[in-house]
Amino acid sequence: DKNELVAMTNLTLFKPPLPAKQWLTYVVPELRGRGLAKYLKAKMLEHIVADYAEVTIINTDCYVRNTPMISLNEKMGYVYAKSYFDYRISGWT
Repeated sequence: DKNELVAMTNLTLFKPPLPAKQWLTYVVPELRGRGLAKYLKAKMLEHIVADYAEVTIINTDCYVRNTPMISLNEKMGYVYAKSYFDYRISGWT
């Protein structure tokens, strides 16, 4: 009713045969647990299949402690491929 953004996801398409990247899926905290992230990711997959038939691989990434998204990715058929590192800088003078 308020015309507010409540969820989002991003898609990056690279020149084929490189894979597409679906990333940064986000749902506002007060609306989590209602299937919005699952809906967004599923619609994104439908969009890729319908409009970008040349894409044969879709990558996604997730923070290692984001267990709800890890679970969702696994249920959707994503397979763990490799690990990324978190980088931080602090304490410089």
